[in-house]
Amino acid sequence: MSSTINVTNNNGIISTGMKSKNIVYHNQEDIRWERLKKEISDLKSSSDASIRKFADEAEEAAKKEDKRGIRDVLKKWLPCIGGLIESSYYIIKIAKNFNIGIG
Repeated sequence: MSSTINVTNNNGIISTGMKSKNIVYHNQEDIRWERLKKEISDLKSSSDASIRKFADEAEEAAKKEDKRGIRDVLKKWLPCIGGLIESSYYIIKIAKNFNIGIG
């Protein structure tokens, strides 16, 4: 039995059945620089000093449309954000014990 698969755009694994070779294709979209610059600009007016600092660091790379620069800023800040999310979970859990809700 033979079949034809036409794929215009695929992200992930294409499997054609038993004994097939699975290949992962990654689709890396181009960065929408204007949108990113606007979002960074919006972050610069945040009341949170850490968010403003992130925006200041990301602004230079966005102006230059430097993918590596944006990536480096994100790599620096993501562990901080992960730690904040983890800590927030415990703070929310403690607050719940005191019948304090969010939102």
